[in-house]
Amino acid sequence: MISKKAVEDFLNRKLDHFAWIKKCDKNKIMETLESIGDLQFKTDPYAHQLACVYLGLCFPGFAFFLDMGLGKTKLSLDIFNNRYLLGETTRALVVVPNWFSVEGWMDEIEIHTDLTGSALIGSKEERLEALEEDSQLCVINYDGLPTMMATLQKKKGKKGKAWVPDDKKVRHFCKQFDL
Repeated sequence: MISKKAVEDFLNRKLDHFAWIKKCDKNKIMETLESIGDLQFKTDPYAHQLACVYLGLCFPGFAFFLDMGLGKTKLSLDIFNNRYLLGETTRALVVVPNWFSVEGWMDEIEIHTDLTGSALIGSKEERLEALEEDSQLCVINYDGLPTMMATLQKKKGKKGKAWVPDDKKVRHFCKQFDL
């Protein structure tokens, strides 16, 4: 059981609201980013994207709540690309909603980075084959995940089949990625 004091301490902790970064201009953000290392951008980011890259590199668990059209895909690729170039990561899994095109992400990878990507699409066998490709980014949609980490089994006492997670497959799949 969690103590009441622990909950109160957690709720009352001092949080950084990150409003300070909104006051920085693009040159100041670039100057700050240069202190992290030799960062590279295939396409020129806007100031708000640079601020997000800074936050993504310095605060790995940072959550971005940006409106449509502000470049979340690009900044995600820039963060991964620079973490890759800094030697902090080797391979990432991108999971996209079913309505979002896996091929669209593949196009964005080509536009914004020099990284290689694998589209985990098609039959289960085709997805497993694509997973074995030597690529830094793998893109899959939500519907594709169960086929990679589960087996289709008959429901106990019921008609039909259901996807059941397979611990061995889950571990094998997850070991393929560090981001």
